[in-house]
Amino acid sequence: MIFFWIVTLGGSMLAASGYANNKSSHAFSQAKTTLASSLSAAREAMKISAENISIAGTEASTPGGNPGSSQVVLYKPRQHKRNKALVMQTRNIQSKQPFEEVYNPHHPGADPTTGRVKVSNTNLPLEVASMQEKKIQYEALVKMYENIRSMENMTIDMLKGTNS
Repeated sequence: MIFFWIVTLGGSMLAASGYANNKSSHAFSQAKTTLASSLSAAREAMKISAENISIAGTEASTPGGNPGSSQVVLYKPRQHKRNKALVMQTRNIQSKQPFEEVYNPHHPGADPTTGRVKVSNTNLPLEVASMQEKKIQYEALVKMYENIRSMENMTIDMLKGTNS
């Protein structure tokens, strides 16, 4: 997960510095595309974390049934077709963690032979910490997007000043 953010943040900075060095005429566009994609991926990850937190501790409602299963977000970098910027694709998959089982023979979802009830496989403390981390990353991406826009506007203002 850390690799994703380093690639995203690093790719944006490379695109911005490429513009400053006149290596790419579309660097600001690439940087904004990369950051917009990263913001979208971060928003999706926060949404999944919120859903995982909401199902923590849920129990199966029928014997042999399964409670809510936590999800995991996978990231896949790819190049944007139009401006070749690095963008992130997300895909959600069900967690492979086994369900916890607790003994509660009077629960309607309890197995009749063992008296055990399946409980969601969400690790609540880990999910809350993950949500905090994703929030900080999202805020950093928003700040970077604002900085890129500011740099772009300053560049335009400088070019207007030289053409007057």
